[in-house]
Amino acid sequence: MFRPFDPLSSAPLARLEKKAPTPRFRRPTKAPSTIARKTCQTRPTVPDSPRSALSPHPAASIDAMLEQAVAIKAGLEADPTLVPLAKLWLDRKVHLRKERDLRDDDRWAHAAASRAVNVNQVHWRGAVVAVSGVAYLASGKAAKAAPYSVLLGSIPAATAIKYGASNAVAFTDKLLAKAEELKVAILAAALAALKAAATLLGAADLVRTVARNKSISHEAIRVNEVAAFDKLVGETEAAILVKHPSNKDLVRAVLAWPVREKADKHPLLPV
Repeated sequence: MFRPFDPLSSAPLARLEKKAPTPRFRRPTKAPSTIARKTCQTRPTVPDSPRSALSPHPAASIDAMLEQAVAIKAGLEADPTLVPLAKLWLDRKVHLRKERDLRDDDRWAHAAASRAVNVNQVHWRGAVVAVSGVAYLASGKAAKAAPYSVLLGSIPAATAIKYGASNAVAFTDKLLAKAEELKVAILAAALAALKAAATLLGAADLVRTVARNKSISHEAIRVNEVAAFDKLVGETEAAILVKHPSNKDLVRAVLAWPVREKADKHPLLPV
């Protein structure tokens, strides 16, 4: 239907008017006073001292310090005037090598003990499942009837086999105490096998705990070795500068940690 023109309506004008473009968002700039104030509050950057390239990293491993001790000893022996200083680094090399071997022995002992726990845990889980099966048959295949309900009603075998070693031993002790009160003859063989498996698992877990604690103790030793290594580096640096004053290049050549070398480009080899 035709609608007459309404001069009071603003709709036609609104269609003819061009919409102003939406201004883009601009990040507000900081006032100069704010920038100046923050600049004044910022601590000035202090350049690294020459010793920073010589000191071991706080997380340096025994292996890294051992290799560095061997390299420093060789660097000292390369200069006839510094040969007497090499004896200290030979002692440090022997000491670090001994500590590395002790650390590795304890790590391997922990790994072996953990593997023994895993094997014994598999046998224990099999014994739990066997007890569960015999108890279920003895209950007439009724989960709510004794002896199954008494032994495994609250914690079924499917839940128990997910336990770790310590909880597995505790679970076995409680189950055996309940079975002692029931005195079901058909369960005797399965319960004896479960008790033997739990005993072996508990013993293996104890060995693993001792091995783990010994292995962890080497981290504290490593931290102390880093401090001792850094102290010897400082003493060696001072001794080099006594014989060769202001020769920082020689100090770095002997004591600096190695920098990763770039591979040489060969025309016949792919890069």
